[in-house]
Amino acid sequence: MQTNYTILAQVLLAGYVLLFVLAAVNDVRRYRIPNVVVVALVVLFVPAALCTRTDVPWLSHFGAAAVILCAGAVAFYYRILGAGDVKLLTAAALWSGFAHLGDLLLCTAILGGALALLLSGLRYSLVLATSHVGPKWVDKLPSLLMPGAAVPYGVAIAAGAIWIGFATAA
Repeated sequence: MQTNYTILAQVLLAGYVLLFVLAAVNDVRRYRIPNVVVVALVVLFVPAALCTRTDVPWLSHFGAAAVILCAGAVAFYYRILGAGDVKLLTAAALWSGFAHLGDLLLCTAILGGALALLLSGLRYSLVLATSHVGPKWVDKLPSLLMPGAAVPYGVAIAAGAIWIGFATAA
């Protein structure tokens, strides 16, 4: 029989997944990650950490978030990442802590590269398939599929965070 403790932990993990999925969907649809989603992830971390049966290395978790926030600010300044991506990655780093930060960043980078390749191939295929129609076809495409559009990296961040979350929750 499950205790209230484990049921709460499962509910919090479901909230974690739901919030990251919501961030990814918003990034695909609008190239925006709502602040309320990021704040909810940060707030949800505290009860989730308290539900673990081990001592929580608080400094590791908050330190990882601080490092990613600082590095993300530099990446934002140089237009490598968007502000929403930086905030979402910071929230993911809070959950991972230094113990799993490398795994999170590696997984996110691999998934982000795969996403970029997939979108580039899809966009190129659409250009080839509709080249006989003329330039008006571009107006009918969702912004995600437009040639030269940005890659919604929040999808890779969310997928990496979910992957690492499940890998470390077991």
